[in-house]
Amino acid sequence: VTNPAIDPLREGLVMSLEVNIGKRGNILEVGPENADQVTLSSPVLNEGELESLLKDPKLKPKVLSTYFNIRKGLDGSLENAIKALCEEADAAVRSGSQLLVLSDRSEALEPTRPAVPILLAVGAIHQHLIQNGLRMSASIVADTAQCFSTHQFACLIGYGASAICPYLALETCRQWRLSNKTVNLMRNGKMPTVTIEQAQRNFIKAVKSGLLKILSKMGISLLSSYCGAQIFEIYGLGQEVVDLAFCGSVSKIGGLTLNELGRETLSFWVRAFSEDTAKRLENFGFIQSRPGGEFHANNPEMSKLLHKAIREKSDNAYTIYQQHLASRPVNVLRDLVELKSERTPIPIGKVEPATSIVERFCTGGMSLGAISRETHEAIAIAMNRIGGKSNSGEGGE
Repeated sequence: VTNPAIDPLREGLVMSLEVNIGKRGNILEVGPENADQVTLSSPVLNEGELESLLKDPKLKPKVLSTYFNIRKGLDGSLENAIKALCEEADAAVRSGSQLLVLSDRSEALEPTRPAVPILLAVGAIHQHLIQNGLRMSASIVADTAQCFSTHQFACLIGYGASAICPYLALETCRQWRLSNKTVNLMRNGKMPTVTIEQAQRNFIKAVKSGLLKILSKMGISLLSSYCGAQIFEIYGLGQEVVDLAFCGSVSKIGGLTLNELGRETLSFWVRAFSEDTAKRLENFGFIQSRPGGEFHANNPEMSKLLHKAIREKSDNAYTIYQQHLASRPVNVLRDLVELKSERTPIPIGKVEPATSIVERFCTGGMSLGAISRETHEAIAIAMNRIGGKSNSGEGGE
């Protein structure tokens, strides 16, 4: 069943994105010092809110710059930078700092000083402080350009960050609002008029709604229970990366080493310094399918071929569609799996005919809200034809 464990829309009363920043005392010893923290209504900060945290004298904030230098070679540079960051964080907490701000903000960007992937930096410092018995003495805040989607926020919080200031996402909201295209659309009444402040608030509101949705899938009602909970499984990171920053998380298939991760980080970083990029940013097609971008299983070409096969009702058109699917690049884990069998194949005559196999088919109980009337009817007709069982679901049919 797809119902979430908690419904963030109808049961929002028991959910909260509130986070506390600062030193946490012993919960078994009740005292005023335990409540001596800064309470934030949400983990998404704007620049002004981050600024006020940095001015708090009690928190003694320490800003750690998250860059690694590749002048002496790429191999080992990312690992050395992370270890240095951990030592710096360790020293800051021991000298009384209750707030560590990991920041990839910089006045001057250099091709030979890429930013450390922020999740790696947050995870590594979080784990280092736990292993040295210092984690309850300070909170981690990420001030980063590398966070703009709800999943990225959830990962950072799940691996130890108490709050995030997505400064580049907020800057993008401002640029979007000031762009001629947006101004004209608003002037012509094609889009509701919003101020720069409202545009940024709308982005933050969307992120907060997304975080509540992610929490609800796990049945967690408070963000403070999700912070540092590491409720993730890792795809594609090697054991040394997991041991450094994501201890305890499962990474079944292994994957990238720290040096390979450094190379991948650098490959994106250096593209920002070319003349072409200065005029127009490259779209890698991570979110929507783009020509020359990352491959998507649901792409326009696949869609056209499928529609053609359905409209023409011809075997030939359907064969072309199947060939397109078969020749696609590897894009999910099962594409890498092959059947391994020692047994000799049996003659096809001994195999049960398809007509009697399909009689055991059953359709899932899908509600009318999940799929359309047309789909329900098509499924029911198909099951009647082949002699299978049709589940009417929650009154769907």
